[in-house]
Amino acid sequence: MQYEEAEKNLKSLIERHNGPDKDLNEADTRFKLIDELFIKSLGWDKNQISLEERDTNTGKYLDYVFSDVQKLMIVEAKREGMNFNIPVGTKPRSVYLLPSLCRADDNLKNSVEQVLGYCNSNGVQVGVVTNGHQLIAFIASRQDGQPPLGGGALVFSSLEAMSNNFIELWQSLSIAGIKGNHLYQILTKGEISDLPQKLSQETLGYLSHRERTDFQKGLKNSSEFIFQDVITEPTIESDFYKYCYYKTGDVSKYNLTSREILETRYTELSTKGVQITKLNSLVDNAKSEIKSSRELLTRRPIIIIGDKDVGKTSFIKNFINVEAKDILNEYINLYIDLQIQANLERDLRIFIPSEIARQLNENYGINIEEQIFLRGVYRKELEEFPKTIYGSFKKINPTKHAEEEIKFLCEKIKNRDEHLRRSLKHMIERKNKNIVIFLDNADQRNEEDQHQAFLIAQELALEWQITIFVAMRPEVYALARERGLTKDYYPTVYYIQPPPIDEVIKKRLEFALKLTKGEIKVSSLPENARVELGNLESLIKIQLYAIENQNEIKEFFENICAGDVTLSLNLLKESFSNPYIDQEGALDHFSKSGRPLIRFHEFMRAAIFGDFNYYQPDKSPMANIFDVSTSDGKEHFMVALLLGCLNRYSENKNGFIELRTIYEDLQSLGFKPHQINNAVSKCLKEKLVEAHKEIDKDGGSTNTQISMLRINSRGVYHLKILPPNFEYVDAIVMDTPILDDDKRIQIIDARTLEERIKRGAIFCEYLDTEWEHLDNPLAHFDWKSGSLKLKSRMDEIKGKLS
Repeated sequence: MQYEEAEKNLKSLIERHNGPDKDLNEADTRFKLIDELFIKSLGWDKNQISLEERDTNTGKYLDYVFSDVQKLMIVEAKREGMNFNIPVGTKPRSVYLLPSLCRADDNLKNSVEQVLGYCNSNGVQVGVVTNGHQLIAFIASRQDGQPPLGGGALVFSSLEAMSNNFIELWQSLSIAGIKGNHLYQILTKGEISDLPQKLSQETLGYLSHRERTDFQKGLKNSSEFIFQDVITEPTIESDFYKYCYYKTGDVSKYNLTSREILETRYTELSTKGVQITKLNSLVDNAKSEIKSSRELLTRRPIIIIGDKDVGKTSFIKNFINVEAKDILNEYINLYIDLQIQANLERDLRIFIPSEIARQLNENYGINIEEQIFLRGVYRKELEEFPKTIYGSFKKINPTKHAEEEIKFLCEKIKNRDEHLRRSLKHMIERKNKNIVIFLDNADQRNEEDQHQAFLIAQELALEWQITIFVAMRPEVYALARERGLTKDYYPTVYYIQPPPIDEVIKKRLEFALKLTKGEIKVSSLPENARVELGNLESLIKIQLYAIENQNEIKEFFENICAGDVTLSLNLLKESFSNPYIDQEGALDHFSKSGRPLIRFHEFMRAAIFGDFNYYQPDKSPMANIFDVSTSDGKEHFMVALLLGCLNRYSENKNGFIELRTIYEDLQSLGFKPHQINNAVSKCLKEKLVEAHKEIDKDGGSTNTQISMLRINSRGVYHLKILPPNFEYVDAIVMDTPILDDDKRIQIIDARTLEERIKRGAIFCEYLDTEWEHLDNPLAHFDWKSGSLKLKSRMDEIKGKLS
């Protein structure tokens, strides 16, 4: 959330609060004031807030716990009518000593002591007491020798006081402020350590888009059609998976992560009684299980695990359309997409049965409410019907008898789940119709929905005797087992290893070439598209040459995408019309020389910027590892040092390193815990590292704690490849606070390449100076070497310009 939007939301809250609603009870205070204050005016996400969480140490319940990776803040909510006796102050900053506040108000004293106890028992630094319109925030854990109750508190006596001093409220209690430890700085030093503005905050049009040429606009339409729209055509689907699917199993030689980590990606699950099997063996095993499904005494769901966007859907679609097409044609097979099809339905227990019934009717002409079908399902009961008290109607009043039979069948239909179960059983036993169901994209929904999908899959397999496939993320499946949601058996779990991304892209380009050449017929080809497709065909040939021959492009895709097939294909599709790539120049060179040409620096800029004029950290696949959260210049290297620490130990324990080891290493370099917290949070958010989570004894997800981290290929690329890359540094300089006043005024919005090189040199000199302040950091990350490479690259560009 942007600062300006948050401030506007607070003013709207004040206007509504000054209405007729006064003296709210505790529940209303939460709903109407506190929730809105923290979510809409301080930028916290609902998923970061836990309500009424049980304190395992005291047995009491905490009103609000705010978390992001670790617990950050505890808030005690009081009803609005409980006003705190706060001294009237004229100071712009309302920092008071807690002893003075507590002496003036016993209710406040009790509330502060209560929150202090909660914070101490949970290892949380920040405590807050609020009635919605008054707020007192304090530090529950200090390192300056001052007891918490003897220290200061940041006080806002009203909502208007919060609005008048919003910058202080935002810097202290927003998610960014808490993670940046600003409240601690205020209350222990008596002043706010403001970061200087980033160049992005001072640049007009920073959020503007880069204009495409008419030529690029045409390419955008045709490339989206070939790479996105056409594959949704039912007539194309089989050909698409036949030509595009890549069987996983191989580890790319361009992946910068150790081979051992990649090959043992999900082995931690095997320590929990789960047999982990590579996906290669699933095809034959699944075919065998489908064929013999009627003879199996116990059926179990076939579980496919893999990270988000790694290719689980592609495997299932390829299995249906290619690998097992002949077998599945003999059965009823239903594909249920829990992302797209189920988007509007919150309760999967309602959606999945109704979707099964719909697909049976539309795809196989089986209406489970049709009269003849109903009579087949309940044949035995209808045969027994004459023996009931209604049987006598058969002779004396046939119409009445028929009516009672209809009522009987209507009652059966009302119980939809049981009727569906009986219908499927009837189809299997009487009509000899084996049923196979694929539950896909459960992992695109929230954690609760994923667990619900898993439980439904178990029920369909175990109790309904249906062969069912379900795709999940590994951490969700592990959590389901920890919570005891799985039945008392050890299922075989198949995992999808990320495929070599360059091979996936190569297959997609070859398929696109068949489409543009007309080797695969497309029914929905737009009018007047042949010229555009002709240009696209040549560009596809150029891209194919690059992906086959340019190692730096292969390395980029493999590591930045880190197994995310969806991201890799989006970057590929966008490259055909990206305004940072000279497609016309590439086509002209190709037509004249017959040799393809792709300039990697153009491709890199296209990936970094997208179609924006400036680097957008929340939209770019590249993270800014030089950003800081405090005015400590050493922190420019915090993320790189963290990644370097993980990379140094990456051969141990499948790459996972205990957080304790990470903190010890980084604190030895002079970093404070909150700075390390910020770096860990950033690395997790930007997917530069992977976390190993431990579940508490109650299995609650809110108490899931990160115990270990490991670097992934995306993190290694950010550590080793990007820092000395001119295109990268030229982009992120806009998003990095410059703490040196002299250097900051020299770093301006550069328009020409010469200006950008000059700015890059100043930024590089600035980082060189800050690097010297670190004590023996070379064990983790060698910026000095990267700096030399960057300067060499800038000199090379200067030489070409001259």
